[in-house]
Amino acid sequence: MKKHDQDIQQAFTERFGSAPSALGYTIDNPPLWVTILLAGGLLAAFVQKPYMMGFYGEEIKFIRTSVWKTTTLKEETMTLKKSDITSSKLKKFGPARYFTVKTNEGQTHHFVMNSLYKALEGQPQGIDAMKSFCGV
Repeated sequence: MKKHDQDIQQAFTERFGSAPSALGYTIDNPPLWVTILLAGGLLAAFVQKPYMMGFYGEEIKFIRTSVWKTTTLKEETMTLKKSDITSSKLKKFGPARYFTVKTNEGQTHHFVMNSLYKALEGQPQGIDAMKSFCGV
């Protein structure tokens, strides 16, 4: 396991009390119309929310990262429970996997995971874990 993966796994262990079964990197994108309004995506980086993801059985724990340096973990966290998902879809475009997840609280998340993201050695397992978690 790469040092970067070990550091991320350690951060999840320290924050949530145990190590996740899989890790992943994702960006929670704004709706497409917002991206288009923001100069066709040139300014979209300012509204995207990048996260490291840890998979814990029936939950995914998210730790916010910097847009510019994904090894910089922030204090902001988020949890998504499988029981909170009302619907989910997967679209593939090249190496990108677009997961649209709707919750029973009325939230819609647009998670993008790139299979070519090389900074996290466990990214392929993270994508598989996300597919399994969402049932897609």
